[in-house]
Amino acid sequence: MSRLREHFAQKRGGGQTESLEARQEQEGAPELVGGDSPLADVGRSELAALLTELQAELKPEQRALLADFFLHGLSYEQIEAKHGLAMGSVGVYLKRGLQALRRVSERHPGKLKELAAFLR
Repeated sequence: MSRLREHFAQKRGGGQTESLEARQEQEGAPELVGGDSPLADVGRSELAALLTELQAELKPEQRALLADFFLHGLSYEQIEAKHGLAMGSVGVYLKRGLQALRRVSERHPGKLKELAAFLR
């Protein structure tokens, strides 16, 4: 078996490896075909509208913390500094905000069903 593997490896050019980054640099980065479709843009805007409607029932502080972390990509330390929170408490506030968002979404099963359609 090992001799067959060696034979087939040599036949395919065994031992010759190259990184994908080097190959992309040589050939140029592949271009996306067609880009985003207008239908995808509509889907994203509908999803954003649904999430905004659900977040409207949250406290402004919870909404701001969730947005800073999930939308703006701020770290815990940056959120602590921005909102003047105690060190190590951002995770707890995020957890409570997500729990509140779940409770709000449970009160609106129609919107929850629409959100589930985006996950398919």
